[in-house]
Amino acid sequence: MSVREVKVCLLGDVGVGKTSLVGRFVHDTFSQNITTTLGASFMSKSLTVDNSTIKFQIWDTAGQERYRSLLPMYYRNAAAAIVVYDITNEGSFTVLQDSTSW
Repeated sequence: MSVREVKVCLLGDVGVGKTSLVGRFVHDTFSQNITTTLGASFMSKSLTVDNSTIKFQIWDTAGQERYRSLLPMYYRNAAAAIVVYDITNEGSFTVLQDSTSW
């Protein structure tokens, strides 16, 4: 059986639910009391599809502006980036459009 590793990075403003999405995917859990991510957190999950295993290396990045300069270090060599925003907070979407902050 072959194993393929795939790096995935979650990007978005603070408080939009990046950690909640990762927690649901990796542990199938949800908590309303999640602490703010500092820098980044790392989780992994393996899925088997058609006799091949895909190991997701998931980087959950901090959304605070002071950590944005570190983002290239986390998304370098990523196969995918998931951009997350809060549909009830227009500011969490408009900050994504400012390419100088990402």
